[in-house]
Amino acid sequence: MLPPSSGAEQLLPVLRVWPAAVGATLAREAWPARMAADGTLVVHVTSSLWASELQLMERAVGEKLGAALGRPSPPLRFRVGPVPQPAASPPPAPVSPVAARAAAELAEQVADPALRDAVQAALERTLVRSDDAPDSA
Repeated sequence: MLPPSSGAEQLLPVLRVWPAAVGATLAREAWPARMAADGTLVVHVTSSLWASELQLMERAVGEKLGAALGRPSPPLRFRVGPVPQPAASPPPAPVSPVAARAAAELAEQVADPALRDAVQAALERTLVRSDDAPDSA
């Protein structure tokens, strides 16, 4: 078991709130890597451009992180390093002819053609998911 003051113990709460605190875009480009011995949070970034940009935004990022943690953020240091990438989404499930027909019938009430196509596509995805749902009986 880790001692209470270990870097890993201090890093875990940061990892839990990081994506919500900084937003999805920044979380794809920057990720907390470790706590330095002096208490600084070392954040890996995908490029030197991001390191420079985030250095300029350090105060704002620290305030968002501190608000999410419910305490002041540790000092931040941005370094180029490995950043985990989200897993690729699985390909969409094929739409059955029955689901496509039902979606088209429901969407035909929409007058605007572009909006109708968008509604139909959303309905098809919803109907595919409902077809995959386990029976509640």
